[in-house]
Amino acid sequence: MYYDEVADRKLTTVHHVILGCLASFGPQTSYDLKRSSQRITGWMWAFPHTQLYTEPLKLVDAGLVEVDVEEGGRRRRTYSITPAGLDELARWSGELPDKEPEIRDLAFLKLYFADRSAPARVAELARQQAAMHEARADWVKALLEE
Repeated sequence: MYYDEVADRKLTTVHHVILGCLASFGPQTSYDLKRSSQRITGWMWAFPHTQLYTEPLKLVDAGLVEVDVEEGGRRRRTYSITPAGLDELARWSGELPDKEPEIRDLAFLKLYFADRSAPARVAELARQQAAMHEARADWVKALLEE
């Protein structure tokens, strides 16, 4: 029943990022979501962070998130994930992606046009990229070991 309601709403990756942030860091305001999502996704996936001010309410409507509105003052909204939200996050995170990864990496783009630059500079850029990607691979390996 809840899955039918969620399927009708067509959750986006941003919705799942919000659910993941709430599951990982506990209750958060939209501003907190902006900071935590940047920490998690900043290096691998970019999206307009203004969505973190509008999309949580759709998750509230879907029963995946609860909201507590501050009385008085700025009437700040603090969101927390529901058990149904945790179930949805587990379902989504367990699915295999249905498309190839999109890598938006300025250094890769520069390496593509490397024939226009000094060989020593290109070599340094390639070494920096290799080191960065090795560190990220180590991070993924550590996740697997957990």
